[in-house]
Amino acid sequence: MKSDKTKNKKPLIGILTNLLTVESGVFSGTERIYVNRDYITSILRAGGTPILLPIISDFEAMCQQIESVDAILISGGQDVHPLHYKEEPSRLLEAVCLERDEYEMAVIKHAFQLQKPIFGICRGLQLINVVFGGSLYQDIANDFPMSSFQHTQKSKKDDALHTVDIAQESWLSNVLEKEVLLTNSFHHQAIKNLAPGFRASAWAKDGVIEGIEKIDGPFIAGVQWHPEMMTEKHLDMHQLFCAFVAEASKNI
Repeated sequence: MKSDKTKNKKPLIGILTNLLTVESGVFSGTERIYVNRDYITSILRAGGTPILLPIISDFEAMCQQIESVDAILISGGQDVHPLHYKEEPSRLLEAVCLERDEYEMAVIKHAFQLQKPIFGICRGLQLINVVFGGSLYQDIANDFPMSSFQHTQKSKKDDALHTVDIAQESWLSNVLEKEVLLTNSFHHQAIKNLAPGFRASAWAKDGVIEGIEKIDGPFIAGVQWHPEMMTEKHLDMHQLFCAFVAEASKNI
């Protein structure tokens, strides 16, 4: 039985961050660690305590980072380097960050060993797929034969751009209790070969995979859209974060 102190404890959600090089001004050339504020407010709104995890190269320190939190949230960002799934860079590949790739891949592997819940958003979904043996389309418009509409919207970040179909009896279906969801969209890469041990849980109407989840074992799931940008105005997106925080609470 959990103590009263444990019952009231909020789960610690480790949010993986990004690197930014300042390009102008007195601090030009300085590298900064950052994450968009939407991730933090979405975790807080869902009842979790956000902890930002900076990119580091020290393996033992990385392990301590992961051991100190209850779950991992993988944020969006650059393209995943195609060498990780045994492809050469396409002419349409956009910016990559090998340092971030290597750190986050190590984080995913260690968190999986510790059976910590993992939730990936956009790039996070793609990286999970690559870590577990899948591959990516380096550019949807060029490489995905069935692509038929815009996956990088030009409207506001919290506007719903297109629908996704949700697989029955999936984690997404259980959380949202619906078969179709309106999402935003900010990506030019997507899953090509799904990693062994995973199932697709959502698709865009043109066939692009929009959600994945691990079939068995510890909780691992991801979505291709950016729910963190929509939680303030869209209850469905808030429910996703609440469900993830609930998974993290199981580790307390």
